[in-house]
Amino acid sequence: MNHVDKYNDMMVSADHMIELANFVDAELKILEISYYLSEHLVLHNDSIIYDISFDAEKDIWIINDVPEKSIFDRHENLYVTVYNMDGTTHSMEFTDTKQGDFFTP
Repeated sequence: MNHVDKYNDMMVSADHMIELANFVDAELKILEISYYLSEHLVLHNDSIIYDISFDAEKDIWIINDVPEKSIFDRHENLYVTVYNMDGTTHSMEFTDTKQGDFFTP
């Protein structure tokens, strides 16, 4: 079982406890989820794009930053996976320029 599957299982369990009004156990499960995320969620990595926001007026996601590039004389493919709160994922592929800027192919 990977980290996403385990997280989703814990969320389903917490949701079920809340639906049954079992708030004491739900609180413990939420604390367990918090601890799990603090142990397994990558919070810093130079190659991760870190500023992602949603523009509701334009109905678009904005990714703002430039990835770390150790080699500037070639193009590289970049892959972004967005994890939604409902457990679904959406993957995007980008290509970068020699200067590190990126665009969708």
